[in-house]
Amino acid sequence: MKEAGIKLNVAGFIKDERVISKLNQFTLLKADVTDNTADDKAMQTKFGVVGPPALIFWDTNNQEVKAARIIGYKNPDDFLNIVNKFFK
Repeated sequence: MKEAGIKLNVAGFIKDERVISKLNQFTLLKADVTDNTADDKAMQTKFGVVGPPALIFWDTNNQEVKAARIIGYKNPDDFLNIVNKFFK
């Protein structure tokens, strides 16, 4: 499933200045589960994620904002529409 992460980069997702600006408002954590080890599977199960890419957001009270969860590739515009809906 490494293709998913590559697609994010190749598509310009990470290079989009709007996305970079928005992501700078968050504390970012990355979990690479592409090796599909027992620990990777346990993490995916814990968070209810079938596979990458998945973006999970928590609010300032450490509660997951489930409606903001992004599973699968989104282009920069779609990503920003979702995130801006929940985080100003």
